[in-house]
Amino acid sequence: MAAAGELAAVIDLTTSELTDLVTGGVYSAGETRLTAASAAGLPQVAVPGCLDFTNWWVGQVPDKYRQREFYQYNVEIMLMRTNAEEFSTLGKLFGERLRAAKGPVSVLIPGGGMSQLVGRKTCDLAGNELGAWAQPDIDRVFVETLKRYLPPGAIKELPHHINDEPFADACVTEMIEMMPARLKPARR
Repeated sequence: MAAAGELAAVIDLTTSELTDLVTGGVYSAGETRLTAASAAGLPQVAVPGCLDFTNWWVGQVPDKYRQREFYQYNVEIMLMRTNAEEFSTLGKLFGERLRAAKGPVSVLIPGGGMSQLVGRKTCDLAGNELGAWAQPDIDRVFVETLKRYLPPGAIKELPHHINDEPFADACVTEMIEMMPARLKPARR
């Protein structure tokens, strides 16, 4: 839709397909994810929503990942926790793609968690509990890597969880501030 000129601006809240691209997960959207709005010059607010996991089909996790931390989301989907190396790759990928934008870009970081899984426990593939899903030091690798690719001010760190109302409000406010005056909604 962005490439076809059907959008005026983009809030890209859930960019999880990038994690699947990096790891080979089942929900990759391909090599062009997070590029259409940039190429079209649209104002965009990007969020690392759900970058903290890769999607696999239950029973089909590749051997090279079998020793990792997981959470079984439902009868079909097994989620693998993103590690520091993957977050470094994701920070670079995110940054390079957004740095190429022809329009204004802002990245909002949900410091309270990237997904609904922050209150869950991780397990191995046999179902044995391993620890907390919330791993802020690991998540921080994404932010620190991203900062190397985007200019100061392009990244805004907020204390909220991605699903918190104040985070949603911040995304909308940021977008309205970035939009050209002719496209801004009328004030009530």
